[in-house]
Amino acid sequence: MDKKAKAAAYQKQYRLKYPNRVRSTDLKKSFGITLEQYNEMLEKQNGVCMICKSPETVIDNRTKQPRNLAVDHCHTTKKVRGLLCMSCNQGLGNFRDNPKFLAEAINYLLD
Repeated sequence: MDKKAKAAAYQKQYRLKYPNRVRSTDLKKSFGITLEQYNEMLEKQNGVCMICKSPETVIDNRTKQPRNLAVDHCHTTKKVRGLLCMSCNQGLGNFRDNPKFLAEAINYLLD
């Protein structure tokens, strides 16, 4: 096994052994929040998406459990807005986080 393969195998085992530690590091690196802050947000939202008020239904292929709610943030200011299910998070992304596009979509649906 070469050096790269050994490193990948070690990282995979580490992620399995310390999921909370890895999740906390990932959240801090990506969004500037700790796992504790994520969990506080999740509790404040009663474990559901901030937009549709539903729990996540998408299943993680590795764990066979529902995925964690996504951390939604402003791509310009990096400010965390809340936790969203994959559908709502992707919906906002597909509208490029543009309120004008969302308003036009609402008008379209109401016509």
